[in-house]
Order: sequence, then C-alpha cells, then structure tokens
Amino acid sequence: MKRRLLAVTCLLLFCVDVPTVRAGAYGTELPFVIGTSTRSSALGIAGATVHGDASVQYYNPSGMSYLNWKELVLFRTVLFDSKSLYHAASFAYPVLNRGTVGLTLMRLDVSGIEQRDSDNQLLSSDLKNSQTRLLIGYGIRVGSFLSVGANIKVDNQSFAGLSASGVGLDLGITGSRDLPPRSPIRTLRAGLVFHNVVEPAIKLDREKVPDPLQVTLGLAMLAMIGDVALTTSLDMVSPRYSPFSVRFGQEATYRHRYALRFGVDEAAPTYGFGTRYRKVTLDYAFRKDDLGNNHRIAMAVRFGASVDERRIKARMALEEHVNREINNRLVDLERSQIADAVSEGDRLFAAGDLDGAWKLYEMALLWDPDNEHADVQIARCNYGLSLANAESSMQNGDFVQAILHAKKALEFFADDERARTIIRQCNEAIARAQDNSQFAGKLLRTSIDLYANRQFKEALSGFDEVLRIDPTNELARDYRDKCRTNIDRTFQRLVRNSRTRAARGDYVRARQSLEDALRIKRDPAVEAELKELRERKEVRREVTRKSPPKPQPTVARRISPTNTVLLERKYQQGMEAFGRGDFEEAVSAFQSVWAADPTFHNISALLSKAYLFMGMRHYAKEQYAEALDIWTKLLRIDPNNAKAKRYLEETQKEFDKLREVTDE
Repeated sequence: MKRRLLAVTCLLLFCVDVPTVRAGAYGTELPFVIGTSTRSSALGIAGATVHGDASVQYYNPSGMSYLNWKELVLFRTVLFDSKSLYHAASFAYPVLNRGTVGLTLMRLDVSGIEQRDSDNQLLSSDLKNSQTRLLIGYGIRVGSFLSVGANIKVDNQSFAGLSASGVGLDLGITGSRDLPPRSPIRTLRAGLVFHNVVEPAIKLDREKVPDPLQVTLGLAMLAMIGDVALTTSLDMVSPRYSPFSVRFGQEATYRHRYALRFGVDEAAPTYGFGTRYRKVTLDYAFRKDDLGNNHRIAMAVRFGASVDERRIKARMALEEHVNREINNRLVDLERSQIADAVSEGDRLFAAGDLDGAWKLYEMALLWDPDNEHADVQIARCNYGLSLANAESSMQNGDFVQAILHAKKALEFFADDERARTIIRQCNEAIARAQDNSQFAGKLLRTSIDLYANRQFKEALSGFDEVLRIDPTNELARDYRDKCRTNIDRTFQRLVRNSRTRAARGDYVRARQSLEDALRIKRDPAVEAELKELRERKEVRREVTRKSPPKPQPTVARRISPTNTVLLERKYQQGMEAFGRGDFEEAVSAFQSVWAADPTFHNISALLSKAYLFMGMRHYAKEQYAEALDIWTKLLRIDPNNAKAKRYLEETQKEFDKLREVTDE
C-alpha cells in the first residue's frame, strides 16, 4: 500500500486540480503516514504500543502517559529527491500526576513542480506544494493498567496559490501489564487507536477530500535477557478504504544505550539503529521499496528532571509541609491540654479538692513531664492529702496511721511544722498510754504490710518508729535493715536505668527514672544529674522546634510495579488529606499503605505522628478505650516511641479506674 501511495503522490503533486494523495482505487491517504519517529520507521511503522519518546503522540496519544521526561524529537527524510522534504517535530511535557501534554508538527514540502496547459505547454517550472499537520494531544493513566489519550489535528495544504485547512480527532487507548522481575518477559501491552475519528477534510479547488478513518490494534512484548532488552511489536491496521495490513518490528537494546531494529511494513523491509548518550538520542532508519531507498534520521533531546525525580522532590516538599503541620498541631494540642489541665487543677486546688487537682496535674505532666508548676502542685496536693489523712487518723485515735501519714507529708515539705506537731502529739499520746507495746505491735504489723507491698520508704518510717518506742524489738530492726537494703538497690537500679535511657536519647523516661529514685532517697549527685538531664531535654526540644527534621526519601520495597502505582496513589491521597486537616481520612489511607509495605517512603513516621495526635484527642475526651487502641497501634509501628509508651501506661491507669467505678 505504501508503495502505491508514494507513487501516486509523485504523480498528483504535478496536477493543479487534485488536492490530496490518492491511494489507487482504495481511497485516499495523506503523506503523514510516514510518521514522526525513526524508531517506529525501523520497526515497520508498528508503533501503536512502542512508547519511548515524544513521537509516540502520532502513533497512539495514550502512549504519552508513559513518558518520564520533557522531550523534543526532530525527524527528517528526503522522499525522492532533494526537492521533496518531509520534517516532523514532537514535544512532550509530562505534567506531574496529571498526564502528559504533547505537541507535534509535521510538514511535507515539494518544489520544482511543472505546470502545463491542455496543449502541454509549460506554464511554470517551479510550483510548490506544502502540507502541514499540527497535533495537540493529551494522554493520562486512568488506572493501574489503562491509559487513554486524544489528539486534535489541524491539517493545512497550500498548492499553486490555493490553500485550505481541516480539523480532525484521534483517540487512543493502551493497556499495560508488568510481570514479576524474575520473569524474562517484563511487560505486555495492547493498544487500540482510532485515527481520524473526526476526519479532517481539505478542499483546494472543486473537491473536498477527507483523510479517512483508520483503526489500529497494536500488541507489544518487552523482555530482558541479561543486559539486552527485547521489544517486539505487531500492528494490525484497518483503513476505511484500503485493505487490511500487518506491520511487525523487533528491537534489541544493549544496556539501554545501543539499539538494533528491523521490521516489515507489508512487503517492505525496514532496518535501523540508535544510540543514546546521557539525554540525547540519535536514530537512523532505512526503508527499501519500489520507489527506491529511503533514509530517515531523528534526534531526541530530554530536558530537566524526570517525572520520577520531580515527583520525589514534590513529595518531599509535601512531606516536609505535612510534618511541620502535624508537629504544630501536636504542639498546639499539647499546650491546650496542659493549659486546661493546669487551670482546672489550680481552681480545684484553691477550692480544697486536692484529689481532683492531683489528677489534673498528673494529666498535665503526661503531656509535659517538665512542667514545673504541675510538678510543684502535685507535691502540694500529696502533702495536703497526707496531712489531711494524718489529722483524720489522729482524731479517730489511730495514732500509728497518723504518724505514718504525717511522715509522708514531711517527704514533700521536710520542715513543715504542722506535720511535725502531729507526730509529736501522736507520740505523746502513745507515751501516755498504759501499754506502749500495743501501739508498737500495731505499728509493726502495718509496717510489715507496707514492706510486703514493696513500699519500702513508708515501711522504713514505721520500723524506725517501732524502734523508738521499743529499742529492743529485733524483728523491727531486721526489717529496717531489709528496707534500707531494698531502698539502696531500687535507687541504684533506677539510676542505672536512667543513664541507659539517656544514652539512647530517651530523655523523658530517663528523667522519670531519676525522679523516682529521688523520691525514695535524696542524693545531691543524682539531683545534679537530673538538673543536667532537664537542661539537655530543653535544648533538644528547642532544636527540634527551630529546625524540624526533613523527611528523608526511602526506597520502597518493590512488591510489584502495579502495586507500587497503587501505593503511590494511596499515599498521595493521605498526604492531601493531611494537608487539609482531615486526619481520619489520612490515617485510613496510610494504614492501607503501611499494611502493604511499611518501608514505603516515610509512611511509618507519618502514621506514627497521626496516631499520636488522634490518641491525644481521644484521651482528652476521656475516650480511654479508643486512646488505648491508638497507642497500641502506634507502638506496633514504632516500638521505641517514648511518648506512646508513657501515654499508654497512663491511659491504662485511667481506664482501669473507670472500669472499677463502673463495676461498683
């Protein structure tokens, strides 16, 4: 068919009255069937599913969706002599996550045409014919396997002072399936192209002739054998007025740099080769048919960063924004929780509700372990509660318990005269009693119970009091020594634990361990260590506030190319949901990504922060069961998250208390 087409083209270009190329008795075709790609030319023009550069717009506009670079392709060939030139230029611009826009210009220029009258007298020896086609196209992926695209085409022809234009439309669809990397066959593709769904028609003189509809079904297979990539393509073409034809092409590429090609377009053999250096590709094709030899050359140039690189850059910018937004939300939520808890705690403390105030100050310390006001107020609450218990016990005549409570109050304020007075009055009451041994025995039993419950400091205070009443009590002396030994062991264990956690950077839990140690035993060296640890904590927090860590790109564990596309789409949905503050939708999207591949981008870090925020909101609303579920999920993702461990522990306490009240 192409041989007939080109032969008739030569004849008709010498006739003024015939505006288009006629392909024998079968109908009409414009010379743009030559195409825009040297690669496809070498593959027998079987290019419906060969997606490599911007020239794919002509063969199948849906193939543009697979392009990864901004690219310009220049194509040129001389058809019969130096006066018959065919040029094409194609440019593709992939829009990030929004498909690819393409622009192609094709032009045939023929000069030196003779014009004769009916008597064969020469009227002109240099008539010119030019035919131009402009393609404006767009291709986009609409699913994991499917891509669609369309071209609006504008045709123009100028001949012997006459000029006309026409508008047409192409539609294309491509299905692609990637196979596992271990398989030699990597990709299978199928494409369906409808050229001239709207047929562009040109009327130069008397007759209006359209470019007819043509339907192409293309198949392609991509395989890898070592460093050699093999591409096999097959196109089955059915024009409206021409016979059905088959095109075939085979390409072998070594290390994606050197390529050899051959093909068959009906009976015409085609050959070619290409080479790539960095972002520049040079291709050559040769075709031999009845009209002679035809040489075709093309150059493709890529510009800027690839779509993958741009996508990574955009993703990192979005991740940084989302991380900053989440951090700000977490800080705001924590500050709000702290301020509300401290304010309500101060109100209850002033009203004398020490137990209620203590719970609120504990909540404030849950969010901010370094809150000095809450720390001091808890000590005052504990002091007030212990002193109130001491006074109540003394009024009830339980001098033993009154002494223990008063001594506990002295742990918070060692110089408190009120607590000392209660102890003195209780001792005087015990001294006035007829049988001091009765009080000593009761106090001994209470102290032993405290020892059994590992309340060594309270037990030690009781044994000291027993020995003051009865210095000969050997049992009290033995237990007193055991208490001191256990207090020293616990103290040393807590100090070691604190230093281990500090070495790991877990400053919050390290500080807690030292505070627990100092509650059972005062030590100036440990107090200095705690002060230094608090300063290191503050410095670390300040640095984090000023310079939030930038998310680092991670390499996704490749499950399959198809799944990677799905995960990328789900990940973007989560990021966009975060950007507009919809944490529930973001977490839902990220959960599905993390379940499929925990190493995908920085999904674990983002999901952890989202869980942290959601858990805090549930806790603030006293939805402890929901908060516990969130903390548990968070620790499954990040087992070493210090905040989550602390929140889980405190939330479990509150939940247990709530269940006890409910059970009662």
